[in-house]
Amino acid sequence: SPSRPVAAGAKTSSKGMGGRAVETRIVTSQIMDILVDESNSQCLSDKGIFADPEKLISVLIRPGVGSVAAAQYRNTTITLDSKAVPDSFMIKAGGEIMEILCCSCPAKDLVGGSSASDAEETTKLRRHVRDILRGFIYLEVELRWTLQKEETQSWWTAVDVVLPHLKLRKCH
Repeated sequence: SPSRPVAAGAKTSSKGMGGRAVETRIVTSQIMDILVDESNSQCLSDKGIFADPEKLISVLIRPGVGSVAAAQYRNTTITLDSKAVPDSFMIKAGGEIMEILCCSCPAKDLVGGSSASDAEETTKLRRHVRDILRGFIYLEVELRWTLQKEETQSWWTAVDVVLPHLKLRKCH
């Protein structure tokens, strides 16, 4: 069945895989913190992580086995504003959500290439990703999250995230 848009804050229910009920919720919230799974529980709110873009990428991305092309974003637990999701403000997010938060930059492009020009481009991309993630956490950027929870789960899972609008300030 085709998906229908859901108003912000609205809840819907449907049947998921195996016939289990799935609740969907749309919320608008800033990111309070991102805990990267499989990386000794590294939190991105630790300002030191943003000092070195290479270290940040090593935390965010699981290296590919055998090739750069196999690199993937790690799964995360994202803390949202508790006012947006009062019953569970910590949500699970797969690597695909982290890729969206990293400007849809493929993990393989952040791992790096072998030539000098590839290395220069990789360095630029890493800095951009670092700046975007730092902004999401420290500049109170509101994002629209589509969350789902199966009836047997106690946690919400992010299935999509978008930047609904930009609030630009006039520079003097």
